[in-house]
Amino acid sequence: MKPLMVLSLVFMPVAVGLQTLALVREGVQSWTK
Repeated sequence: MKPLMVLSLVFMPVAVGLQTLALVREGVQSWTK
């Protein structure tokens, strides 16, 4: 396997997780206001 393919396979879930965390954080902030 190519290193770039491995990097993309590892990076995609991390990026999705960070995006989800950011959305959850924004939701919590809007709820606590």
